[in-house]
Amino acid sequence: LPVPHMGWNSVRIDRAVPLLEGIPDGSYFYFVHSYAVDPGPAVVATSDYGRRFAAVVAHGNFLATQFHPERSGEHGARMTAMDSATRIQRYVITELGDAVGVRLDLVIL
Repeated sequence: LPVPHMGWNSVRIDRAVPLLEGIPDGSYFYFVHSYAVDPGPAVVATSDYGRRFAAVVAHGNFLATQFHPERSGEHGARMTAMDSATRIQRYVITELGDAVGVRLDLVIL
């Protein structure tokens, strides 16, 4: 598979969190990345690109996405709008582990 992974992929919601309310399971989001986080306890949504990987990680009121909500059409716009309506702090997935002390093991695709 080409790396970096660039394009639209469906996201499987594994656990409900406020920022994903109203977004159907299997919705498509836009990804651009060459690394990923393996699924673990903090992962609330996953996607697949030759292997299953974390698409959304949540811990307390912190949330991180592997995809780009601002480039992800209607569902991404919904997430961005909910940022201001909630007390959730959104991060890029690689920054979240350091911010909240959650161990996230990055893997190269």
